[in-house]
Amino acid sequence: MSNIKLEVGKTYRSREGEEVKIVGTGNMGWDYWNGNNGEWYYEGGKWSHFAKEHPKDLVEEVTEIRHTFTIANDVKTITIEQVGNRIVLEMVPEESQPKPGDIMVSGLGNIYIFKSVVGKDAHRYFALLAKDGLLITDSICTSGRSATPEEAQPLWDALKKAGKRWNAETMQIEDIGPKPGDVMINKFGSIYIFKKVYDDGWHSNFVWVDSNGRAFYNSTATCSPGRPATSEEAQTLFDALKKAGKQWNPQTMQIEDIKPKPGDVMINEKGSVYIFKDVVDNGNHKYFVWFGNKHLSIEGTCLPGRPATPEEAKLLFDALKKEGKQWNPETMEIEDGPEIDHIRKWVEKHLDYRYYNHESLTKVIYNYLKYKEGEK
Repeated sequence: MSNIKLEVGKTYRSREGEEVKIVGTGNMGWDYWNGNNGEWYYEGGKWSHFAKEHPKDLVEEVTEIRHTFTIANDVKTITIEQVGNRIVLEMVPEESQPKPGDIMVSGLGNIYIFKSVVGKDAHRYFALLAKDGLLITDSICTSGRSATPEEAQPLWDALKKAGKRWNAETMQIEDIGPKPGDVMINKFGSIYIFKKVYDDGWHSNFVWVDSNGRAFYNSTATCSPGRPATSEEAQTLFDALKKAGKQWNPQTMQIEDIKPKPGDVMINEKGSVYIFKDVVDNGNHKYFVWFGNKHLSIEGTCLPGRPATPEEAKLLFDALKKEGKQWNPETMEIEDGPEIDHIRKWVEKHLDYRYYNHESLTKVIYNYLKYKEGEK
């Protein structure tokens, strides 16, 4: 309890929250102070001389507090109440109505662009993405709440996949007009890099890949118009270009040859797989190691090729392993492989596979040699 000294004319608050104004003093063999509630108090605020603490004890002076605050425009009601020794102010906002263009989500999980209120529990929308992935425009659904950016994103993705977009200024669903360099896909499954639109509506392209994954880029081509491709769909086109030793340059808007770096694994039109080293004067490639027609060659030149796929590169690495060799990409050198690879080569050369399991026998010999080495 705070130390107070009662004074006439001042107001104090009791332990139980009652506000008492001191209106006078008196003496009945002891000094007392009269409260406006008819009670008597000692100078220190105690109501009872015998009780250590009593609910009627005056414990603090009530000072006048004045606060000025701004009432927001959307406040519908204000409630002021006293709770104990506190004043509680509650502002209740009006129930806000969605505005045209707001992104909403219904109780069923449908995401939509609000257009207008149709009834108590129904909204008309500009576009809606149903829970099952169906995209619908200009219809009615059950009313919902405001959507979070994460909840709204699937709607934007669905519009883009359909070749559409939302224009918040004109309040319309618009067709997306492709720009030169945009990757598109049409109804036939052809993926292409858009160049321009011809008078008949067909699209001219820089390169296109058919549904079988074949790339066509040597001549100007046209195709049925499509929609923007997804990242996964576009990757099919880029993979087909890479397989052909080509790449798309978005700065120059051109299909370019992929320039290999020393150490890149390449494959040429003859099916020979090699590790690129340099380009010689006639345009052929110098290699660290080359494999073709079941023959392995160290250092030489060959016809130029394109980057090999992991499966194609494995042919070269398996041939090196069979010869007890391996490629070290850090030192850019062909090195002797692990001892077990040399043993495997000897086993395959000298023992008939019809009578022996080459892999098992290789491990037995290898482990025996390691054991003997340990004995020494």
